[in-house]
Amino acid sequence: MSIRAVNILRIIAVQLLLTSCGSEPEATAEELFSEYFTVDIPASVALQPGVAAATMEQQAFKLLDVGNYEQAAILFSELAATQRASGYMLYRGIAQMAGGDPRAALGSLRQVRPESKKYDLARWNMALVYLQQDTPEAAKAPLDALIEQTDHAALRQKATELREKL
Repeated sequence: MSIRAVNILRIIAVQLLLTSCGSEPEATAEELFSEYFTVDIPASVALQPGVAAATMEQQAFKLLDVGNYEQAAILFSELAATQRASGYMLYRGIAQMAGGDPRAALGSLRQVRPESKKYDLARWNMALVYLQQDTPEAAKAPLDALIEQTDHAALRQKATELREKL
């Protein structure tokens, strides 16, 4: 058998081995972002269809829910300032991510203070922003921090799963 034939057989054997091991091509950062990013409205402020929003908070979440991301981001910014609650910056960042402005979203998410109940969700969404920006290496740090430090088992599980895919 010629050297060329041996090399061709080696290539075929490697391809068969990879195929039989279930090895799939890795997902791109964009695909991972699409898989993991969702706009979730907290049940405590979710409105039934057709019900008018009574508070600024309800208005902001209603705008986020219907896809008016720019206006939602403005209201969340006002809420953060008037309520002195950095957790609203999480939702401002989510609105900016959904609206296709990852740079602004990252700035908003960084304003969520560590003492906020929304801090872990902000770190999760920071990782997603990095995927949206096609910088998966940067997404690893907030995911690693979540895996090591969060008390939320479901969030730790999602972070671990996503981290393994990077």
